Amino acid sequence: MLEKLKKIILKAMKKIGLTLSGGGIRAYSHLGLLSNLEWAKIPVDIVSGASVGAVIGAYYAAGLNLDMLKNRLKEIGFFKIFKPVLPFYGLSGFKKIADLFYKIGIPESFEDLKIPLVVVATDLKKREPVYFSSGSLWSALFATIALPGFFLPLKMGDMYLVDGGITNNLPVSILKERGADFVIAVDVNSLSRKFPQINSIYNVVYESVTLMVQRATEQERKLADFIVDIDLEGIGFLDFKKREEVINYSYKKTYQRVLELKKILEEKGYVQSGGMGSLFISPLS
Repeated sequence: MLEKLKKIILKAMKKIGLTLSGGGIRAYSHLGLLSNLEWAKIPVDIVSGASVGAVIGAYYAAGLNLDMLKNRLKEIGFFKIFKPVLPFYGLSGFKKIADLFYKIGIPESFEDLKIPLVVVATDLKKREPVYFSSGSLWSALFATIALPGFFLPLKMGDMYLVDGGITNNLPVSILKERGADFVIAVDVNSLSRKFPQINSIYNVVYESVTLMVQRATEQERKLADFIVDIDLEGIGFLDFKKREEVINYSYKKTYQRVLELKKILEEKGYVQSGGMGSLFISPLS
């Protein structure tokens, strides 16, 4: 009884946030990090995300099975996501994305999530980030993945919403504002990574956007308490053929960092010291 009471008090006092960056196919690597967090029994009290990072964050916040998502993502190809629409303001609308959300089990409403989630999008008219944490989850996710030229802008009231990564690709500050005491930031767009092969206009567009938002990302990184960089050498944001490689690599890449994180959280009193979970087998063991 005393031990249980200590856990309740500890949780009430300490709030851990998790931020997942956007990055196209590279953001699939968040799956390895999330699996390692579960294995290490590191609790997360609030999540934020941009673009594909927000989609994976929504799945995680819904309490759904990560292995199932991993298998689903392996099946997704370019033409299973994009569907040309007229008039041509973007390569695709959101019908196929809605079908995907339904199939993998992402709830339609923020209120159905088990962990609070904040999704960032960009308002083209005001040229600033917009944060969503209630109401239609699907609409917020449509907005945050709407990279100009690929998806239609999402009209919501007076706003024209596009990819959240354009204005804040690593939304750490919003978690601090929402009461997170310790924020873990996962960045898959480190400029130290090897430049991917430029073999399409899509890679040119995305790499240019990544460069433009880097200054804002650096400011957000300074606010994080712990950063996990996942350097995916030469992986472009639409490298669907490498999606399985990205997912598998991320388990190994983030394993040691999660062990370091666990130790820091124990020392700071955010989590109790103890053993690791039993359901995840690390690739290194």
